[in-house]
Amino acid sequence: MSFHRTPPNNSPSGPGTPQIPGAPASPESPQVPEAPKSNFDIQKALDTAGFAEFVVKCSEKAGVTSGEESLEDMEKHFEIFEIKNKVASGIKKIYAGEIGAEIGVKIDEKELKAVDEEIERQALDNPEAIKDMWADIQDYDEMPKLIAEKQKELDNLAVSSGYANATMALKQELGVIDAGKAGASRWGKIKMYAGAMIGREKSRDLWMNTREILYRGIPLTTDGIRDRLAEIKDEEKKLEDKLGLDKKVKQEEIDAIVGDLVDVKKDLFAYAGLREIGTEIARKKLTEQIWGKRGEKTTNINENNEALAKLDQFTATEAPTTGLVYFTEGESENVEAALSESIKTSVIRKIAETLNGIKLSSGGQFSRLEKEFKDVLEAKTIGKMSEEETRDFLVGSLERSISALPNGLEKKQKAVLLAPIIQRLRDKKV
Repeated sequence: MSFHRTPPNNSPSGPGTPQIPGAPASPESPQVPEAPKSNFDIQKALDTAGFAEFVVKCSEKAGVTSGEESLEDMEKHFEIFEIKNKVASGIKKIYAGEIGAEIGVKIDEKELKAVDEEIERQALDNPEAIKDMWADIQDYDEMPKLIAEKQKELDNLAVSSGYANATMALKQELGVIDAGKAGASRWGKIKMYAGAMIGREKSRDLWMNTREILYRGIPLTTDGIRDRLAEIKDEEKKLEDKLGLDKKVKQEEIDAIVGDLVDVKKDLFAYAGLREIGTEIARKKLTEQIWGKRGEKTTNINENNEALAKLDQFTATEAPTTGLVYFTEGESENVEAALSESIKTSVIRKIAETLNGIKLSSGGQFSRLEKEFKDVLEAKTIGKMSEEETRDFLVGSLERSISALPNGLEKKQKAVLLAPIIQRLRDKKV
């Protein structure tokens, strides 16, 4: 029940003064909206550990003498003080999770200690940015829940919209019509009535089914049955169209929230100061991962090539989730040059170590060479070299490794073992 309160009469004559017919109504005094009352509790604020120190820092930044802050200023300072630590914690969690997932490494929140210092600085220099960050963090946390909720609504839409029940009712009606439609024709009626009178079971069943058709208000005629079947088909089409439209609208709602979440993520990684911290930790982790596959750690050509591919993936382009550019062209070229040289060194070292490890007194040494040089024989490219450059490099490395062996019978034997492998590389089409 709603109630209507008569507004107070503010006319000079008072509420009891009769209105003269035809006279203009007394003008109402303009209503000045009251400012919303603040719930700020100064005692609670000053009792909060660390707040007084924060106020001093804010006042020094603004050039205000400590102790002369207005109540309004104190309220603004406390608002930032209450959320700044939450913002720092939220940023670290988001950065560790999103950057880690994007580059495929684990990032510990402790490695983002610089975020605490940056948030503390911005709380003094740019408090409005702190409020924006907090709003973004809350959206980041809530939007996935809302997406999941909307997706659940979409998945259950056939039931919640009534589509499932409506289509089931139409199917039941179709079943009734199908079971009793034989009694709609003239000859069908004769057989049905005659059979029912002499107790035939099929005729009695048909009679019951035709009665169900009549109960549903469908004329028990061929035309009546045909018209109702057409109506049912039309109703089914309308239900399907309505469900399709409802699903489309719901999916658009989901897509809009997903798009907003993408924007929120980009915003969280775009804040000045924080963006640089995120880029630095990502570059550090990527470099560790890339150099973890370098030649000094492994002689596997494929793994070394994967390291270069990883470098290319995050060079001079915005990462899809964070929007950060982890390597500039110049930074990438330096890493690439060093990595490519390391790959070559690792391959040469592997060849030398393999040849030195051959025991000519034992059998199966050629098979061992084939196994050890499997990735060499199968390699199409090494680093940034073309297929032709790769082939020439491998052939040259194998030949030089033989030349570097001490002269003698052992050198000649190893040359014999290595010759088919070198020839296979030479014959490789590029």
